[in-house]
Amino acid sequence: MKVLLAIVLSGILFLNCSCNPEKKNDAVDQVPAFPDYTESLKKPEVKVDLSFSGQDCASCHASDTKMTGPSFSEISKKYPLSKENIEALAIKIKNGGSGVWGNVPMPPHPSITEEQAKEMAEKIIGYKK
Repeated sequence: MKVLLAIVLSGILFLNCSCNPEKKNDAVDQVPAFPDYTESLKKPEVKVDLSFSGQDCASCHASDTKMTGPSFSEISKKYPLSKENIEALAIKIKNGGSGVWGNVPMPPHPSITEEQAKEMAEKIIGYKK
């Protein structure tokens, strides 16, 4: 008897749910769309290409995360944007160096010209997260 009652109730439930498959849920349709205020909270984003195409910088450095070497944002915080700092960092990029950020030395990059090293240094020092 219980099995028969369960079968009948299941059948009624099945028929009730599948009678009008195109019927929409009017309650959901009546809810007004909530405005998206997140757009006004976003800060303008300035993209700076720090990939230095053709170079191996990304194997030790990232924009905002310390890896083997310091992140570009750490470097920009330590060295204010000035001609002297750009020239000093350009020398480190070209000739390599050690001791400033720990014991791991930065290898020299002899294939980079002085002008390229200065352009890279200016982008790194001018980078702000």
